[in-house]
Amino acid sequence: MTAIIETKQIFTLEEYLRMEEHAVEKHTFENGKIKLMPGGTANHNEISANAITTLSNAVRQLSLKFRVYSSDMKIWIPNSKKVFYPDSLVIAQKPEFYEDRKDIITNPLLIVEVISPSSEASDRGSKFHDYRTIPTFREYLLLRQDEAFATLATRQSDDLWRMTDIHGLDQSIQLESIGCSITMADLYFNIEF
Repeated sequence: MTAIIETKQIFTLEEYLRMEEHAVEKHTFENGKIKLMPGGTANHNEISANAITTLSNAVRQLSLKFRVYSSDMKIWIPNSKKVFYPDSLVIAQKPEFYEDRKDIITNPLLIVEVISPSSEASDRGSKFHDYRTIPTFREYLLLRQDEAFATLATRQSDDLWRMTDIHGLDQSIQLESIGCSITMADLYFNIEF
């Protein structure tokens, strides 16, 4: 796939999706451009797995049905014509898929990204801006991998977001979008800094 990407500058979404079905590595789609995603560190992968486990355990206790997905599920952002793979995401009730595909969600409620020094500016900036254009999107949880530190962005109204920083393993995070609390100790279980 790399040779194809290097020889062609702009791709349609359909071309990207066909190539991604057979790709060994993951790629993002950004308005016609395909970009290789870097591999994650051990901490990144373990924190991501902890987030999926923690969220899955939390939503099982709730009366409403939520679904938790891993980093293999893509999100389509129609306003900016982008496709991203978040580290994990939660949807309410029933998934809505792009063009009836089963690998691209269009209705994320909560998105989790494990950030690194190289991805932090994008995760907090342009990617967050793109995610905010999705009508169903209500909360964004950013987890650092070099310390027990999280930032939670919660939608207050269409253009107003409340940002909360959470620091330390003894803290909890109240997720308004799904109506539950999770702990930093669970998110950072077994992580060595």
